[in-house]
Amino acid sequence: MDILNPAGMILAGLAIPILLLYMLKLRRREAEVSSILLWNRLLRQRQANAPWQRLKRNILLILQLLILSMLVFSFVRPAVPVLAMAGGSTVVLLDASASMNATDVRPNRFEAARKAIRELVDNLANNAQMSIILVGPTPQLLATHESDKTILRRSLETATPSLGNADWQAASALAAGATLSSQNISPDSNRTKIVVVSDGGLPEDGLPSLPGEVLYVPIGAGNDNLAISALALRSNGKASELFSKVANYGEVDHRAILSVYAQDKLITARQVNLPAHQSVNLVIPDLPVNYATYKARLVPPNSSTQSLDALSQDNFAYAVSYPA
Repeated sequence: MDILNPAGMILAGLAIPILLLYMLKLRRREAEVSSILLWNRLLRQRQANAPWQRLKRNILLILQLLILSMLVFSFVRPAVPVLAMAGGSTVVLLDASASMNATDVRPNRFEAARKAIRELVDNLANNAQMSIILVGPTPQLLATHESDKTILRRSLETATPSLGNADWQAASALAAGATLSSQNISPDSNRTKIVVVSDGGLPEDGLPSLPGEVLYVPIGAGNDNLAISALALRSNGKASELFSKVANYGEVDHRAILSVYAQDKLITARQVNLPAHQSVNLVIPDLPVNYATYKARLVPPNSSTQSLDALSQDNFAYAVSYPA
């Protein structure tokens, strides 16, 4: 929650004099009397009116503090930031690369991205239009210059994440085309916005220049991930060897078991120690030169049922041997 007028918090200091008024008591003039027999009640009242007293439950005090808190609340003007587009045209680029299957946010990053775009759709102005582009290995245009929120939600529901890389170059070309065509359709050409909803796997050299204001909505809570980044076979005619590369992309050191299967039969299992941001290469020699499908799998060192990391799709790799 944001506060638009922090200076209004000064009014909260008015609670101090209110509390002091309830803690201070009346002072009475002292006088000598011949007997206190008839003054017991007055003495009890005097004891109750000592200069300071502990605060007691008082409905009037609670009401006064409540009114003051409401006054302070109205002056500080609290606000909740909401994804919204005031008007004009919006082009949304939804990342559908393999990393969007990660479960570091529930249920996964892709669903979190869809939720963010649904919020954009729900807050879309009546005179605004939206285009949605699914950025996968082959970018797909889900909606074009659409102002009907029902159609936008329905097209968003058809989107699914891929198991490959995102082609941001082709997606940027689509976004540029959608932006230019929307500027021809709508007079609010200076209000065109491009919203990128992604977990950060953008090109290292950045996105191509786009004709409009570009906003970025980050998805994901971390980069803890182990992966089999390479698996390849090489043969010398008499025997084959299997090369595998296991990488740790996270900030914490890990251990894992790399199991290799040939035709679903386990041929070896090795424990690998993976320092943060480093990779380990393993070679399995003397494999037979015949047709076989090899599968490599990463599992936790203690239990195969435990989740190794947030992205399980890259904990498997396959290689096929084709004899001459």
